[in-house]
Amino acid sequence: MLLSGSKLNLPLLLVICGILQRSVYADDKLVFASPTQTLGTDDELDKGMPVGAQLQFTSVVFRDVARTPLTDRYLHKEVSWTGCSFDLSKAPELLLTAPGGTQLPPKDGADAQKHAALKGGCGMGMVTKAGYEQGVALGAWLRRRYTATHKLLPAGASQLYVRTSYHNRTMLAMRAVLAGLGGSQGAAPAASSLTLPRSVQGVASPPGSEVMYANVGRCRALGRNMRAAEKDAHTPGEGFEEEGRDAAQSVRMFLKLPEHDSHSWVSWKRLLDAIMCLEANGLPTYDGMNEVMAGVINREATQRVQTVIGPSCPPEAVPSGSQLCHGLIQLGIGPLVGALGAQVTAAAKCAEQGWGGDCASTPRLALYSGHDTSLLPLSAAFGVPLTQWPGFGASMTLELWSLPGGGDKPQLHVRLLYNGRVMDAFGKAGLMPLAGFDLGVLRRFGVASADHHKQLCNAAPGAAGGAAAAAGAGAAEEKGMGHVGHVVGAMEQRGGP
Repeated sequence: MLLSGSKLNLPLLLVICGILQRSVYADDKLVFASPTQTLGTDDELDKGMPVGAQLQFTSVVFRDVARTPLTDRYLHKEVSWTGCSFDLSKAPELLLTAPGGTQLPPKDGADAQKHAALKGGCGMGMVTKAGYEQGVALGAWLRRRYTATHKLLPAGASQLYVRTSYHNRTMLAMRAVLAGLGGSQGAAPAASSLTLPRSVQGVASPPGSEVMYANVGRCRALGRNMRAAEKDAHTPGEGFEEEGRDAAQSVRMFLKLPEHDSHSWVSWKRLLDAIMCLEANGLPTYDGMNEVMAGVINREATQRVQTVIGPSCPPEAVPSGSQLCHGLIQLGIGPLVGALGAQVTAAAKCAEQGWGGDCASTPRLALYSGHDTSLLPLSAAFGVPLTQWPGFGASMTLELWSLPGGGDKPQLHVRLLYNGRVMDAFGKAGLMPLAGFDLGVLRRFGVASADHHKQLCNAAPGAAGGAAAAAGAGAAEEKGMGHVGHVVGAMEQRGGP
């Protein structure tokens, strides 16, 4: 077998990849296709919906768009990175405040990481023109579906909610999406009355208190849980300690990775990020790259990171193994689940009232600009954990629908889309009654307040409540953070390696 559990069969892999090296992979063929190229049409998405069904609210969480890598560890020095300077005149500015209302200082990707310049002039982690165009395409799709077809914003931007993590790449991704949503950019803007102001109000958490990903820097219990998850999965670190140096040398040799990487282990997440960045920006990857090798790297990165930030949890009624799984998701992405849940709940009440009165300012379209490590645990919380790494511009969309036949009050259901396609995990037509979603997802994983999250994170190992328990992993805090968890958390917390 190519993969045995989580262990890679390197000799067999090299044989297969050697056979397919020149026959499968072509320079003009994308291994990691852009998610914005395959978004569903309204006819496809609404086919099978009951007559009289009405869309009431939508929240969209998307990851950053095509950019330069976050580290030069796997980059050949001769690769030239250009395309980080492009016209932003039609993209709305972001006026960001912290959740408490404090104005945050502006940030601009142009001066983000000059100390980490790459050949060609770009810095690490900077959005490129290709990425900006991805964001515009996603925004144009949102405009067509949610403002032209389903008319979710009849009052304009007053019912639009915008939140981004406080990183240059996610803020610029949001600006690109807003350019497409507002119709200022994008081919043949959909017929919609929506216009956005030159500056759009948004929310962002200041550094050190982010909720859009598993923030190990502010949650000690999460670090302990990550360590326990790695131990349970028998994957102690990103370097295959069972195969160790030999595995790293084999992969490095076959792909002809740069010699300046002196590590004795391979970071599958960082290697995958480098490959995706190269390909998305039309740059050559590695001499030994092919679809088989790309698939293995993708699978290894996804499985390892999902293990520590978004594992597949058993039903709540099944106690075995569920405590640690629950803790990883709740402590990591619970605040985001709680925020989404609060908006869905508010929209449900307004839908029952016909959106009158105070509902005129209640959001009907919520946009969240996050990371790949936002989507991975969020998918697990929703019960549909991803098996492949989310590509640049990938999105997860939660729709709230009202169905006829409920008497005085509409029957409210939710539906989940991934990259503009219905995920069938919720049942017929992808619909789940709101009550079931509230009980099975929001109440199970959501964290309603920052104080509650802080209380869970500071709980002692083995404390009652499940979320803060570390399942026997209560070592010293500095040693409690697993290697994969450290890499994932540190990369997002610092905005780079």
